[in-house]
Amino acid sequence: MPKNWPPSLQIPDAYYIAIGKVASNWAAFEALVNSLLWQLAKVHDDRGACLTAQIANVARSLDRLIFQLQATPLDDILALVDAIDDHMDEFDKLANAVLVEIEPSVGDQQ
Repeated sequence: MPKNWPPSLQIPDAYYIAIGKVASNWAAFEALVNSLLWQLAKVHDDRGACLTAQIANVARSLDRLIFQLQATPLDDILALVDAIDDHMDEFDKLANAVLVEIEPSVGDQQ
């Protein structure tokens, strides 16, 4: 943002950072809901993406997820949770590695 803009148009970088975090986390949440739908429907991601692209918004996706969970045998749901849990240590290590890599540069932006 140009510094010569009037004060009423100058928005602190912290606001852009906060908006970016909200948008990023919302997108991750939507992706998680969609991925759960694909897993429960037992379809590959590319076909699942075609299906969930037709759902208007995340609220309707959640409606579909709730319906699908109610219609899915408990054993299948537990198997899905177990499969996710099997990879959590990998995800945790990867997330920590990324955060350690990024952390020093975060302070430079403010």
